[in-house]
Amino acid sequence: MFSERIINCNLFARHSRSYRPFNYHPGDIMMLGKKEDVLNFFSSPDADESLFEIIFNKTIFSLMRLVPEQYLWVNYIKNRVHDFNYLGNNARGMELTSSSERYYINNFIPFSSEQLGFVWPKYSDKYHNKGRGSIYQFSDWVKINNQFYNNKKRVYGYRFFYKVVCLKTIYFFFYLPLRWGTLRRIIMQLKSRE
Repeated sequence: MFSERIINCNLFARHSRSYRPFNYHPGDIMMLGKKEDVLNFFSSPDADESLFEIIFNKTIFSLMRLVPEQYLWVNYIKNRVHDFNYLGNNARGMELTSSSERYYINNFIPFSSEQLGFVWPKYSDKYHNKGRGSIYQFSDWVKINNQFYNNKKRVYGYRFFYKVVCLKTIYFFFYLPLRWGTLRRIIMQLKSRE
């Protein structure tokens, strides 16, 4: 999709197989690549209110059909692939996960902020390193490449899947109360006061 792969700081580059399985979700905190590629990535049309939708999809709770990073990447792909159609976070399945991974590994290389020498205090101060286990690591990129291009059947062990299932279960029960609109409004009002 780009003239060369883009180095992607992995903060918020969501791993499609993690306990927060957002598809088509590269990190937008830092991208290093050819100027034209990066500018084109960020040149999506302005979003409108059709983007807002309450999504409950097992371990994903979102007030948007596509979160900002997804919106940018999905629009970039749509502009270049005629028959590409990703409806948003309500859509799930192994085929979508596989497609998301292929687009990611063929266009980005994830590196941690430590590997890049990038300091972003907001991640630790405001977000408290939340979601660290749900983002792509360079080792994930290597494993997924091996799966697709070296025909390795199983690239993640049972320990990885056990961890993901446990965390998905916790997130499912954590987000369960948000299914009630009244409680959701109360929480959103409290959050808006921060």
